[in-house]
Amino acid sequence: MTIQTQVLTVSKINRLDLQIRRDIVLYAPLSGSLDFMGIGAVAFGSANVTRNATWRDGGVRSIAQNLPRFEYSGETERGLLIKKSSTELETLTYDAANGLNSGNTLFWIQEGVLKRAPSDTNPFNGGGAWIGTDNVHIRDLLKFKRVLSNREILAVQAIVYGDVTGAPAVPVSGSWLQADFTGMDGVVDTFALPTIPVLGSLEIVHNNQFVTRTTNPSPVAGYYYYSAGTVKMGLIPLGSDSFWYRFVVP
Repeated sequence: MTIQTQVLTVSKINRLDLQIRRDIVLYAPLSGSLDFMGIGAVAFGSANVTRNATWRDGGVRSIAQNLPRFEYSGETERGLLIKKSSTELETLTYDAANGLNSGNTLFWIQEGVLKRAPSDTNPFNGGGAWIGTDNVHIRDLLKFKRVLSNREILAVQAIVYGDVTGAPAVPVSGSWLQADFTGMDGVVDTFALPTIPVLGSLEIVHNNQFVTRTTNPSPVAGYYYYSAGTVKMGLIPLGSDSFWYRFVVP
């Protein structure tokens, strides 16, 4: 669901170091709505012409004037469609105070590929309007109020955008393994992994929230303790919960 995608992305952002997280100026998922975290308001406009959008069910829907078009390809979110120089004359504009066109670091996903300014051409003008590629799907705009260091850029790409084409690989060798945990019954708090993960690569998600690792062998809610291939949860999962892991296999 759209809301699950937003929750997962926000929870990933919350896993960033505080020093990085506090310098976020704007975050816009562009996942089913124009809702965003940032300064001021957002405006979307279009010409009074027929505009269609392909939804998750594969059906094509007509979209009214000045309403945004969010599209899917099967279960894959493509994001907001912008056709600015065609008959649709679609526009997307954020408050200029967000400084989207500044030289500070900006991430966004364009047609499933991760982009980053200033390495890539900044797609916004000084007024906060999209002037980038025409007839394109965009999502997950993330703007910072300073230029991130290479270490910080890698951290953002690995944690927030790690599964997106174009993002540098997480700096560990091996391949990712992802699967659901089994045996949840509301009583058991310890679960075995099928093999030992590469150091630092283990990620655990419980009901669409990333769980934080702790060195305390008696973790509290929101944390887990890992040792020798087993995971101990602070909040015991129920049988109906969404509870899964992923890590790099050596």
